[in-house]
Amino acid sequence: MDVGVLIAVFNNLSGLRRSLDSLRYSRDCRFEVLVVDDGSSPPIELTADDTQGVPVRIIRLGSNRGLAGALNVGLACGNWKYVARLDAGDTIRPDRLVRQANVLENDTEVALVSSWVDFVQPDTRRHVFRYTCPSADYEIRRALRYRNTLLHPAVMFRSTHLAKVGPYNEAFRVSEDYELFMRLGRVGLYRSIPEVLTQTECSVTGISSRYRRAQLIQCFRVQMAYFEPNNLHSYLGIGRTLGLLVPPRAAVLKAKEILSTVRHGTEPARGVDERMLL
Repeated sequence: MDVGVLIAVFNNLSGLRRSLDSLRYSRDCRFEVLVVDDGSSPPIELTADDTQGVPVRIIRLGSNRGLAGALNVGLACGNWKYVARLDAGDTIRPDRLVRQANVLENDTEVALVSSWVDFVQPDTRRHVFRYTCPSADYEIRRALRYRNTLLHPAVMFRSTHLAKVGPYNEAFRVSEDYELFMRLGRVGLYRSIPEVLTQTECSVTGISSRYRRAQLIQCFRVQMAYFEPNNLHSYLGIGRTLGLLVPPRAAVLKAKEILSTVRHGTEPARGVDERMLL
């Protein structure tokens, strides 16, 4: 397998260590981790205990460029067949990389493959809710008319397809993934493995929370840029995005937990359909 795990990090060494600890190097899944230190102070430094035999390269940027800029630097410095994304602090199941790479190996028309994701609290790792998304290409395309149904830290995409559409658009500073995924859909198919292969940290102080309104506005811009006049879901998706500009992110997260509790009783929150709420 020729896989590059691309991680951009800013002042989050402890989270990066958690992510690296979840990676397991084996003959079945050979990969390289490329860490782009996006202007951290002090600069990110890793020890042999941090990497545990996993091949890791670090690129240090002199100043903070933002996620899209940092990832583009990483893409320019990598030479992999497949690129897997992961955010510092997020962890993966040991078989995630090989399973996603196998999907791409077995169908050369697939540009991107994702999976379900469990959201956990950063400090306690307590389960908050489960994000599920469609598996088939046509279902994912329909869902993308409403929101970015493909979570950034859970995806792996094909480098040849990326070369056809270009890297992240840095004009979309908080929706760079959504815009890129829409472009990739023009040259290839989408897939998602209907299992939890990634755990991601969920915090009301995170980027998606602090810039929620800007993210929704940029989501609207993406929807307009890829608008299909003959597609009813294009109209419904825009209406949904405009309606979501009202409630605060913290209220939405709480609603997810309540919904999950109602649906699953006293069990840990799971099965929440993230397509219902941002």
